[in-house]
Amino acid sequence: MIKFTHISFVFLLIVSNVYAQIPTDGLIGFYPFNGNARDESGNGYHAGVSGAILNTDRFANPGRAHVFSGFGNYIELGSDFDVLPRTVSLWFNTANTDYSSQYGSVFQSDHPGLMNGGTGIAIKDMNGYKKLLLTLAGVSDTVDILPNRWYNVTIVADVNKELLFYVDGQLVGRKFAVNYLKSGDGLGKAIVGASRIASNNYFKGMIDDIRIYNRKLTPVEVELIKNEGACTKKIQTIDTLVIKANLTGANPDLYEHNILVYPNPTSDYVVIDCGPNYASISHFSLKITNAIGQMVFVSKINKQKFNINLSTWTGAGLYMVYLVDSENNIRDVKKLILR
Repeated sequence: MIKFTHISFVFLLIVSNVYAQIPTDGLIGFYPFNGNARDESGNGYHAGVSGAILNTDRFANPGRAHVFSGFGNYIELGSDFDVLPRTVSLWFNTANTDYSSQYGSVFQSDHPGLMNGGTGIAIKDMNGYKKLLLTLAGVSDTVDILPNRWYNVTIVADVNKELLFYVDGQLVGRKFAVNYLKSGDGLGKAIVGASRIASNNYFKGMIDDIRIYNRKLTPVEVELIKNEGACTKKIQTIDTLVIKANLTGANPDLYEHNILVYPNPTSDYVVIDCGPNYASISHFSLKITNAIGQMVFVSKINKQKFNINLSTWTGAGLYMVYLVDSENNIRDVKKLILR
């Protein structure tokens, strides 16, 4: 019996439903307000509610967000989350109320015992416009916002005193702290919906899905949180190696084996999926070179999926993906674009 192998490339256009995968690594406090104010991170920092009531969230789910009246309502979280690095992310929707004489405080963790500076998210009316005031370690930035609209806010304090401010997944400010400043008064816990002493600057509106991490989230992770719950259509072109092994004899047998290489073009990662029957092509190898022939990846096909981080590659440009047999013969080659 003679075995003939034919290898060719085809293009697939894949359309699929994609849901954001919310990061959980380093999550030390999580308040989704699913009918209560419990911390669902598993760390037990459950919150106490004063006056705020459950209401419909941004997805029209009843009892899944807290609404604040602007008069004496607040939530006291179970910790001040005084860590570094740290990321605080939440959703809010402010009513069209007057914040000219006081702030509408969304989140405050600020008291004399802090080692890593205060954290604040608040709203203030300035010159006839509503401003979102974001503060870390005494350093602030402002963003114009509108009432009666949900916003996602993420703020990051890193160990090198870098401060990052995101609104709806977009970086709106990058600054550096001089010192980790804090206030001379304040409760020893994080306060939601009121000032650090929980007796003024009351917020009127809705707040939901508060997350605190003990690490710096990446821009991609910030975007994932912003897209939480959203189902989007992902359309991508996928380069597929189709290996057809034709076995001759009395009863010819024909089978196909697909190797998926995606996404292409890409920017920070590439996946090579050799399929669940990868063992049947274990005598092949995969090699990837840059435009000047330098090898950036090589491996025998010894597992189904390779998830390759491109940060160690040689930068943007053209790369070549080779399928090589056991005698080092190139069976096929395809272009991969790194942007």
